Amino acid sequence: MTAKDSVTLLDLRDERWILFERKAHPDMYDAILRRAAEEEIVFRNGQKFLTAEDAAQLVSESLGVAFLSMPGALRIAERGSIVRPLEDKELQLQVCLASRADNRSKLVSEFVRAFMRRITQIRKPPQRVDPSKEDEKRSGPKIA
Repeated sequence: MTAKDSVTLLDLRDERWILFERKAHPDMYDAILRRAAEEEIVFRNGQKFLTAEDAAQLVSESLGVAFLSMPGALRIAERGSIVRPLEDKELQLQVCLASRADNRSKLVSEFVRAFMRRITQIRKPPQRVDPSKEDEKRSGPKIA
């Protein structure tokens, strides 16, 4: 599966699944199990996790494949895990924010601005830091 650009639930049918705890996101948890049943995939009750770091540990121990949010997946990808998006139109989460146009509240205005800044950051892939540049920042420029 590492050669693929994305995977489907059918691609994962023979793997052990590492799912987040239901209490972390009940709707998405139920949707994954519903889609597995629709695809006639037998879900083998595997490990559960609460944080992306817990999932990374379980994956590194070869206990299965983990289902993560994009920010969580990007965090563990920085540590060397291979991450692939799950392709399933039924398993997409949309985030919506609504505000009245005539609301003059500074609090609401600031919240909307902060939300838009954060959602933009989440959608961008993290920038890789060149270790040689990081060393240069700490010790100053190197003189030959």
